Amino acid sequence: MLLLEESHVSIHSWPEHQFAAVDIFSCRPFDAKKIQELLMESFSSDKVVIKQIERGEAISIISPDLI
Repeated sequence: MLLLEESHVSIHSWPEHQFAAVDIFSCRPFDAKKIQELLMESFSSDKVVIKQIERGEAISIISPDLI
């Protein structure tokens, strides 16, 4: 886990399955395509799946009355 001033990055890995899940939480916008390229290079992978959720979006899906 890498803690940043306003964000964090965590990597959960299962080497026996050649799989890693990378979570990036950021208070600021970032270029997901650049992150995809970096991850592919860093993990020597030809496949990266990105699921991007805007902050607060998940809360409105789970319980609209929380917003």
